[in-house]
Amino acid sequence: GALPIALPARTRVLRSPEIAVPLTWGLRRPVILLPALADGWSAERLAVVLRHEREHIRRADWLVQLGLRLAAAIHWFNPFAGWALGRIQSDLELSCDDRVLRGGLDPDLYARHLVAIAREARARRDVPGPAMAAIRLCDLEDRVRAILGRRPDGRASLARAVLAACLLLGASTLLGAVNPWTCGQGSCPYAGKNTPTESN
Repeated sequence: GALPIALPARTRVLRSPEIAVPLTWGLRRPVILLPALADGWSAERLAVVLRHEREHIRRADWLVQLGLRLAAAIHWFNPFAGWALGRIQSDLELSCDDRVLRGGLDPDLYARHLVAIAREARARRDVPGPAMAAIRLCDLEDRVRAILGRRPDGRASLARAVLAACLLLGASTLLGAVNPWTCGQGSCPYAGKNTPTESN
C-alpha cells in the first residue's frame, strides 16, 4: 500500500521474516528492509520507523558503516577498533534520532515506539543473533534518555518525568534479558551473564 511518508527517489521498502529490526543499505537504489512484524504496525509506527531510516539514507550512513567495518576488519587485533565502531554506530543512531525530532515528532511518542520495537525484537526468538546486530540493545537506554531529554522548552513536566522513568525501567528490564553485545568499555552493565539459548 501507500507509504505514510515520502522517501528519497528509487528507495525500495521490503519485508523479511529473517530480521527483527529495520535495516537500511545502498546509495543509488537504497533499500529499507522491515521485519515481517511490520505488517501489524500502525501507520504511525511505520511512519516513525521510515522517518528514522530516511535520515540514514540521506546521510549515506550505509557507506560510513561499510568503511567502519572495513577499518575494524583490518585492525581486528586492536580492541580499540571494535570499541570505536560501537561508539560511532551509537552516534549515528543518536544523530538520526535528533534529526527526526527536529522534524516535529513528539519525543514521548518516539521513545514509546523505540522501546516497543526493541521489545518486539527481543521477542523474536527465531531470529539468530547476527540478524539482530543492527540494533545495539545495550545502547537503548542512552537513546531513550537523549530523546526524552530533548525538550523544545527546556522543561520536563512531572508527567513526562514519570513517563521517562517508566520507559527507562522497561528498557533496563529488556536489556537485562540479553547479552550478545558489549557497550562502551567492558561488558554491558545492563546485560545478564548468560547469552540467550536456542529456546530464546
